[in-house]
Parts: sequence; C-alpha cells; structure tokens
Amino acid sequence: MGEGLQFGRAPDRDTGLPFLYTAPVALMVAGGLLLRAGGVGALTTPWSATVLSLTHVVTLGFLTMTAVGLFLPLVAVSGNVSIPRPRLVHGVYYSLAGGAVALVWGTARSEVTPVFVAIGALSLMGLLFLGHAIRSIRRSLLKAPTVRGLRVALWSFFLAVSLGIWLAHGHGGMLFPGPRAWWLGVHVGVALGGWLGAVIAASSFESVAHLLGIEAMAEKPVRWLLRGLATGVTLPVLGLLAHYFRLIPADFERMGWALILLGLPGALSIWVLWPLLILRSARDARSGALRDGLLLSAVSGLLLWPLAGWAWMTESTRWVMALGWMAVMGWGVSALMVLLVWLLPRLLSPPAENAEAQAEGPGARSLVFIQGVVAWAGAVWIGASWGPGVFIGFALMAEGAVCLALLIRQRRAMQVSSRGRAGTL
Repeated sequence: MGEGLQFGRAPDRDTGLPFLYTAPVALMVAGGLLLRAGGVGALTTPWSATVLSLTHVVTLGFLTMTAVGLFLPLVAVSGNVSIPRPRLVHGVYYSLAGGAVALVWGTARSEVTPVFVAIGALSLMGLLFLGHAIRSIRRSLLKAPTVRGLRVALWSFFLAVSLGIWLAHGHGGMLFPGPRAWWLGVHVGVALGGWLGAVIAASSFESVAHLLGIEAMAEKPVRWLLRGLATGVTLPVLGLLAHYFRLIPADFERMGWALILLGLPGALSIWVLWPLLILRSARDARSGALRDGLLLSAVSGLLLWPLAGWAWMTESTRWVMALGWMAVMGWGVSALMVLLVWLLPRLLSPPAENAEAQAEGPGARSLVFIQGVVAWAGAVWIGASWGPGVFIGFALMAEGAVCLALLIRQRRAMQVSSRGRAGTL
C-alpha cells in the first residue's frame, strides 16, 4: 500500500506553491464571470464570448494549473527520481498564467491581439513543460503504473496543445484547417479525457490509494485503461490529419461519427472503467471528504453517458452545454479538486501529523458539498432552462475561497510541524 512511493523525492515545495495557490483563484474568477454574465442561464451556445472565456478560466486556470503542478512531483515520488533543475517550473507557471489571462481577455472581449499573445505564451509553456517533463520521466527506470499513466498524459498534452494553438489561430482570424466543430470536439476530448484524464488516473493508481488506506489498483485494469486512453487520443487526431491532407474524401459525410468511434476507446476508459474502479475501491477506503470527492467525480463521469444520449435525442444545444458543464465542472473539477487539496500538498512536503485532519475537517466536507451543488445543479439549470442560476456563480466563488483557505491551513500546519521536528533534532 504505497510502499514504492518515495515522498522524500519530491522537488522543492516552493516550485509547486504557485500552482497550488493559483488554481483556487481561477475558480473565484470563473464565479465572477458567471455573475457578470447573469448566471449559468447565459450559457446558451459554445461560441459565445462568455462561454469561451469561462471555459478557458476553468480549463487553463484550474484544471491545467493543477495537473501541471502535480506532474513533476508525481514523477519524482512514483518514479523514484530527482527532478533536474526544478526551478524551471517557474517559467512554465508564468507562461501558463500569462497565456491564460491573455486568452481569457481576448475571448471575452473578442480581441485578436490578446489571442496571439496567448498563443505565444502557451506555446512557450508547452515547450518548457514538455522538455522538462520528458527529461524527468526518462530518468525513471521503473515501470510503475503511475509513471506509465504520466507518459500517456504527456503524449495527450502534446496533442491537446498542438490542436489548441491551431484553434486559437482560427479564432484570431487566420485560415481555419477544416470544420470547426470537428477540430474543437477532438481538442476537447484529447485535453479532457487524454491529458487531464491520464493525470487523474495516474494519480489514483497508487498515490490516492495510499491516502485512502487501500491497496494500489490491480495491474490488469490499469493496463487496459492506459491502452484505451492512448488509442482514444491518437486515432481521432490521425483522422483529422487524414481528412486535412485529403487522404480520405474531403466531403466525407460521416466524418463526425467516424471521429466519435475513433475516440470511443478513450472515452470508455476514463468515463466508464476509471469510475467503476474508483467505486470498487471506495468500498474499502476510509470514510471522509477525500473519498466523497472521488465518488462525486466518478459518478459525474458515469452520468456523462445518459446526458450525452439525452442531448442527442433532444437535439438541444442547451443539453449539449449541460453535458460540457458536467464533463468539466462535474468530473474534471471534482477529481482535480481532490488532488489539489489532498495529494499535492503531501507530494510537495510530507505533511504534519495533524495536516490530514486539517484536510478532513468541516471545511473539507463543505468544499465537496459546494462542488456537488456547482456541478449537478449547474448542469440541470443549463439544460432545463430554469432561469439565470446566479447562485452558481456565488457558489463557485465560495468554492474557490474555501479551497484556498484549506490549502493555506495545511501549509501552516506543515510549517509548524517542520519547525517542531527541527527543534527536536
């Protein structure tokens, strides 16, 4: 149960703190954007300035910020390696933060210049992160499940960033490579299911299992999950490129369905197999907010399938938006919230004896409850058109504030414990 994890190998904690503290702020900003727009009732089309800006606040400011902050500590702890030049992550952080701000500003105000600034900053972030992560992960000679999952995540990250930059060029007024819906759909699928999904899954194989007090996940389902993810992110991108270079007929009417089928192995892996593995593991896990947060993410992932079916049958844009909300806010934010509050502080610095109690107090339970309200009530409000739903914006701001407060409390508890241990030596 976590015997192979080497928590002393984590890079200097100061290299991860910017990611740790910026992610909750992004949720507060997202709540403010929702309030400015008039609530979730304003999310009516995926191409509106409000939806594009809100999407990138959450996906870049919270989801990617958390996943990038987790990546190198996970490599160090699970791969038993020392991270070379850990201070390079500061370059990754500032380029990611700057690119996210520019992209949100450009999409919110429909301005071209900030979008191109974002392209430059995020391209730099991608190069820095890929180079540093590849160099770090190659040092590990272990074939631990976490390390293998992180390799799939790194491949998916490369594909997602490449597609995202191409999409941003199209938004900035340059020639778009093909039907926008196809490229956007594949980009979202690779970024959510591949990049973020692989980081979430890799974290749960050993590290989260260790925190829950249960055995690491069995090898066979882990192997099938990673194979499905790798296949599901690679084939749709190859399909897009084949269409773009006219290796298949340019007027191929069934291309949309073909891309869905090519990506199905990845979708089944991360939104069926992973939730089922979490539900099975939760039976033996110690109770608490950590387990509840994981269960919230797992159930949200399974709910994507009936939501997708309902959106297809009704042909309603509102329910398509509700599906996207559940995928991002229900499954993605719930899972990465767990990793941000419970796992990342542990990876960056072995916690004080009371740090886990700090993360399992009333504040932690409140955080999971608020997240459940944001995810599920938001999806229903959007799909059913029940009104503006302004309370979701306030809930998002409260969630970010509670998350930040929990992280600060854990940090202080670790500092007190560290000084206490130093005084006894």
